[in-house]
Amino acid sequence: MASINSYIFANTPKMKCFPETDEKYYDWKEGDVFYKVKGEGKKILLLHGIYFGASSFEWRKNFLPLAEKFKVYSIDLIGFGKSAKIRRGYRSNLYVKLIFEFIDEIIRDECYIVATSLTCNYAIRTAILYQKLVKGLFLIGPLLTYKRTGNFELMELLYYQLLGTPVIGTSIYNIMTSKAFIRNFLEGQIYSNSDLVTRELVNHYYMLSHQKGSEYFFPSLMTGLLELNVKEDLRNLPQSIFVLLGKKLDVPPSRIVKEMKNLNPKIKFNIFENSKLFPHDEQSEEFNKFIIQSTGEKK
Repeated sequence: MASINSYIFANTPKMKCFPETDEKYYDWKEGDVFYKVKGEGKKILLLHGIYFGASSFEWRKNFLPLAEKFKVYSIDLIGFGKSAKIRRGYRSNLYVKLIFEFIDEIIRDECYIVATSLTCNYAIRTAILYQKLVKGLFLIGPLLTYKRTGNFELMELLYYQLLGTPVIGTSIYNIMTSKAFIRNFLEGQIYSNSDLVTRELVNHYYMLSHQKGSEYFFPSLMTGLLELNVKEDLRNLPQSIFVLLGKKLDVPPSRIVKEMKNLNPKIKFNIFENSKLFPHDEQSEEFNKFIIQSTGEKK
């Protein structure tokens, strides 16, 4: 098993940045954070979701179009893409801290945040803690209901230790990031149109999932340490909030709208008809236009 694991990671090609901008790195205390920046005007920070093979590649259809109207920043969160991989310490507060310090030290101005799924929670917490830095939020498919209350139970601890072992844990990770599993994940949860799940796309996510150290976040994800309950934060947010949902989500959008409206009646919603979890990919032109219009920019 150890030999197979080593072979898989050793024979995966190194990832490349899609070549629209120069590569930049933020010298963060926990490790170098890769980012791209382009454009002028109001600032927007794009935050990819938390999943196998995640990176700023998620915004490949949005980065340049939005950069025609804004100054756009897109980062690879620590542990993902071309950013540093740390062996331990992946927690929700790690990402909240990274988002704040990146805005404070690199953007150095108020900005809009566009985030996906679990990362929406980190954006919400950042917005409530540092209100002067976050002008507004665009939350794509946010997931607000989490069981975590702060206690780390014994069984979760044992499960965490198991998943962190270099043989058994890495073997489980490699099974869950096989090309067959990745295709099933993309077709089942991410895209409503399975034709978009090409061989090239599957190969890309497979490659990103098997860079050296890409498996380190896995135990924290599976044991709930990356979850963050932000219901009270959302209730008290004073900024503008837009929730963007694909109509074909597994969870009916009407249910999400009802839950979030009960928390904060000021939230605005937009439903994208022909998409699932990634409307910014499946309906990128409509998505980009919505962002531009909702920030008061001209078409």
